[in-house]
Amino acid sequence: MMSEFVLPRFIFCLIQYLREGYNEPAADGPSEKDLNKVLQLLELQISLLEDLTKMGGAMRSVLTQVLTNQQNYKDLTSGLGENACAKKSHEKYLVALKSSGLTYPEDKLVYGVQEPSAGTSSLAVQGFRNISCISFPDDQDGSQGLGKRKRVKLSSGTKDQSIMDVLKHKSFLEELLFWTIKYEFPQKMVTFLLNMLPDQEYKVAFTKTFVQHYAFIMKTLKKSHESDTMSNRIVHISVQLFSNEELARQVTEECQLLDIMVTVLLYMMESCLIKSELQDEENSLHVVVNCGEALLKNNTYWPLVSDFINILSHQSVAKRFLEDHGLLVTWMNFVSFFQGMNLNKRELNEHVEFESQTYYAAFAAELEACAQPMWGLLSHCKVRETQEYTRNVVRYCLEALQDWFDAINFVDEPAPNQVTFHLPLHRYYAMFLSKAVKCQELDLDSVLPDQEMLMKLMIHPLQIQASLAEIHSNMWVRNGLQIKGQAMTYVQSHFCNSMIDPDIYLLQVCASRLDPDYFISSVFERFKVVDLLTMASQHQNTVLDAEHERSMLEGALTFLVILLSLRLHLGMSDDEILRAEMVAQLCMNDRTHSSLLDLISFKFLLVAGSKISNCYD
Repeated sequence: MMSEFVLPRFIFCLIQYLREGYNEPAADGPSEKDLNKVLQLLELQISLLEDLTKMGGAMRSVLTQVLTNQQNYKDLTSGLGENACAKKSHEKYLVALKSSGLTYPEDKLVYGVQEPSAGTSSLAVQGFRNISCISFPDDQDGSQGLGKRKRVKLSSGTKDQSIMDVLKHKSFLEELLFWTIKYEFPQKMVTFLLNMLPDQEYKVAFTKTFVQHYAFIMKTLKKSHESDTMSNRIVHISVQLFSNEELARQVTEECQLLDIMVTVLLYMMESCLIKSELQDEENSLHVVVNCGEALLKNNTYWPLVSDFINILSHQSVAKRFLEDHGLLVTWMNFVSFFQGMNLNKRELNEHVEFESQTYYAAFAAELEACAQPMWGLLSHCKVRETQEYTRNVVRYCLEALQDWFDAINFVDEPAPNQVTFHLPLHRYYAMFLSKAVKCQELDLDSVLPDQEMLMKLMIHPLQIQASLAEIHSNMWVRNGLQIKGQAMTYVQSHFCNSMIDPDIYLLQVCASRLDPDYFISSVFERFKVVDLLTMASQHQNTVLDAEHERSMLEGALTFLVILLSLRLHLGMSDDEILRAEMVAQLCMNDRTHSSLLDLISFKFLLVAGSKISNCYD
């Protein structure tokens, strides 16, 4: 009875101190020194709460009742009377709450977004159907410079209001988590909140509260000067909440967790969108992430993507995701932000003065934010009964790709001297196509688009293969060493399963369904060696220097050999592919078990350990 009487007032006192100690920061965020000063003053109080959690189940049960009791919270927070100090702290709390929503200024830089079709998820982001191919207003001076990068902000009118609204708290637990986020997850507070998790009632309430504050977590994380530390502490909490399938399923159904996660990821990337310069840079309507932004360079998105991958590992949650057409539309729009990012333009005259290192961020972003969720979804599409899920993904992939082609004003061939190694929409389509035929007994033609779309799908993966040959022929030497780094990363063992392998498979599909003469001529044209294929004693190549002709012809022929001989997605089982990867690594050098495991691509990391042991045996 004593604890039930004292603890509500003690926790309210702690909250008042947190309110009073927090000053709404300037644009550059609160100083770490100010936050730590307040937390040091409260160290004894937080330590007391931490000690109480170690007293056993009975005390944790009392704490749960105190933290979740809405009436106690209402009585103590509303009955401030004439206490000037309490009123002041309450005013500070209200000011802090105002910044918890995802509202934006009224000066909308982008507009004209289409509404989604009927029957989408209730929380699916309204108006995000064509988010990746939206219109740009004219520049004030009427002249948009060639290659000028223009920052883009999506219209706030298209966003779901329930995500954008200012938070409203009904219990001590909710406000305590709010201040934990505001103070950027102090370790002692995190420890207290986690020590309470053995109480099942608390665990459910805390998980729902965490989901309620998920958008606010993202907003605070983006502003943090210590994003690495904060990211680790966020994941330390979320991994214990979302690793339980039953709890993940419950909050997905009751709190619309999937919708919130996908929407929050979309919002997060919004701050670093720029106009794409791929293909028709003057008239392009496509927007991509700017890989030079701190958000991508510092992997700030990592904890949110990690949570998303975690919940997709649960079959019941993944099933709900794959069934929800609105969620799939929103997710494809998110993936489209990475489609064509980090564009490389070949330097023809002078060597670049500064070699950009943004490709590190670009490859990490595609692997973590696009490919890993893709592999998670694919793991639930292994049997014939899941055919409909694959059909859904393939359908919305093709729609997103068509939107992308329209947005970049693509006609029939790529712009010269340009290459991007990042085509996640193509790779989603290729991998679900492979899964449909290999595991779900779907007829290939039933999930293929028409001939015109196949021709379009072929062009950009083929451009990458031709660019690889150009890079190896030193035709991109003026772009510096970083372009070779991109070419090596694209085929490197940790990335190949999510990059070059799907590209090759998609090209194999196109080669098998398009007119052979058209396909072969397209290959030689893209490799710029058509003029070499003549019976005349002399030839004249207008696009290649003589020193590059032999190596480019060799590249074209090597590509055709790869196309005809690579069978990764043409009937080989996962065990056969794993064995082939091991042989490829071992033929170069002796490897220990651990070093071989490190070299195996991501797709097999979860299962490779035991199989490698068996192969060694």
